[in-house]
Amino acid sequence: MVSPTTEPGQVAGRGVAAYDAPDASASATVITPTDRVRWGPIVAGLFCSLATLALLSVLGLAIGFTAYDADDRLRSFGIGAGIWAAISALIAFFVGGMISARTSAMSGRDNGMLQGAMVWVVAIPLLAYLLTGLVGTAARTTNAALNTAAQAGNLAANTAAGQQAQTQPSLEQAKAEGQQMLDRAKQNATPENAEQASKAAAKGAWGTLVSLVLGLGAASVGGLVGSRTSRRPHIRT
Repeated sequence: MVSPTTEPGQVAGRGVAAYDAPDASASATVITPTDRVRWGPIVAGLFCSLATLALLSVLGLAIGFTAYDADDRLRSFGIGAGIWAAISALIAFFVGGMISARTSAMSGRDNGMLQGAMVWVVAIPLLAYLLTGLVGTAARTTNAALNTAAQAGNLAANTAAGQQAQTQPSLEQAKAEGQQMLDRAKQNATPENAEQASKAAAKGAWGTLVSLVLGLGAASVGGLVGSRTSRRPHIRT
């Protein structure tokens, strides 16, 4: 009886061929974003900052009007409102920076701080534009109201001109009153008053600068807190 010969790839004594699995090596390509500034997370952090600021502002108004007393000084009320506004802005920038860094595809502390700082960079011009628009709208509304009041006053004066002719001041009296007002304005425009106005303006400018720097710091710290640690992909070959 002739035994079957075994050929390469076959099992001895069996007619079924069993081949080894091919030696294949797996390869993977990891694509990482090249730009460090991710605008999607920045916009998300910006809206989170604005929403947090609005929420805290309404909360401050509610607490302030609830605790307000008629005997309290308005100066103290204004100081408290200013402090609460500063704290609210810092918290809002912190939350926005943290959300921006947490939702970004870029990991690492440096990238997280950059994402948080970019929230501040986008928010400041936007807030300045909104405030400028509000001031312009208020000024236009005030001018329209003044023009309407002036027209109504001129109409009433023209209507009652004949009846009030005897009680109206003469031209000389009007000139004298105008000269008195001009003299008082000149008296108030002293070097001491100008120096006080300059000091007040400088104090306001330095306060604004400090507030902006603190807002940038809060946004950067929020980005640092929300940053994700970098993890290198482990590829098994």
